[in-house]
Amino acid sequence: MSGIDWRSALRMLATGLFAAGALFGSPAATARSAEDAATFGVNAHLLWYGLDEAIQDLERVQQAGLHRVRYDLDWSTLEPASKGSYDMAFVNKVDKVVEQAQSRGIQSTVVLVATPEWARDNEGTLLTPPNNPGDFADAAAFVAARYASVPGMVYEIWNEPNQPRFWDTRGGPDAVAYAQLLRATYPRIKSVAPAAVVIGGSIAFNDTAYLTELYTIGQVRGYFDALSIHPYSLGYAPSSTLSTYNSFARAISSLQQVMAAYGDVNKPIRITEMGWSTIDVADATRAAYYTEAVSMVNARPDIVEFDAYALNQAEDFPDMGLTSGEGVASTSWTAYVQAAQQP
Repeated sequence: MSGIDWRSALRMLATGLFAAGALFGSPAATARSAEDAATFGVNAHLLWYGLDEAIQDLERVQQAGLHRVRYDLDWSTLEPASKGSYDMAFVNKVDKVVEQAQSRGIQSTVVLVATPEWARDNEGTLLTPPNNPGDFADAAAFVAARYASVPGMVYEIWNEPNQPRFWDTRGGPDAVAYAQLLRATYPRIKSVAPAAVVIGGSIAFNDTAYLTELYTIGQVRGYFDALSIHPYSLGYAPSSTLSTYNSFARAISSLQQVMAAYGDVNKPIRITEMGWSTIDVADATRAAYYTEAVSMVNARPDIVEFDAYALNQAEDFPDMGLTSGEGVASTSWTAYVQAAQQP
């Protein structure tokens, strides 16, 4: 293979095979029953601040009638100093957040991310992957075992590893390295929490080439229960196909086609992040986009989760937030929760 950039070749192949595919032509794109409806939720950074703020956000989610919340669990905070040395004050905080969510009928999608210094030889950043995927897998198993009896727990392995911002290595995103993390972690979680759902990918945009590499080189089939995607579309409407890479509609169908091509015909999709910035569109337009996106999700039984990004303008990028720090709802938040409650 000397002189051949095989990763680039695979990206070109994947783009040609899947980007031009039929958008809604798969058998999965049929109507679903009310009993088989997707679960709608929202992203909220519940562990970034104090417990009172987390409970306040959970109350907003409950009042909105949503039944899932996605939040990140920082491995570097969980196991900061050395392997096997867990920060029990932080663990107790996670206990309370999981408990408070469960008591309100809200299930948790937990994103496991951020590498402590000891697991990356004191080099890189929090978003540099660990030197030994087994260290990450052991920490994930610790968390999963603790909440094995909690129904509906979902664990997402890393966040957007196909983006340089979230896979901070000198060579940039590396599907093979991420596949190693997924292959190490999946069996460890399943061994201690068989009922937990482990989702892989966490792929931002319509990156069919990255998913193709996960299958062809990373050999990830059998190492995740559902594919996580973040089909952001800049200022385009959900149904727009003007852009290949920045298209909600194309991402859903094209990534599903990649899974099917490699034997994962019936594997579900979880859209764990999706939203629009008010820098790109007015809030009224964003409201219409959320309504359309919910309708599109409800038409596809292969999509089992949709989490808007993000709940609180004060906790994240203000242009992506759906409610103010005081809980005042934007037009788009109201539209989203109304659409999510429709059968």
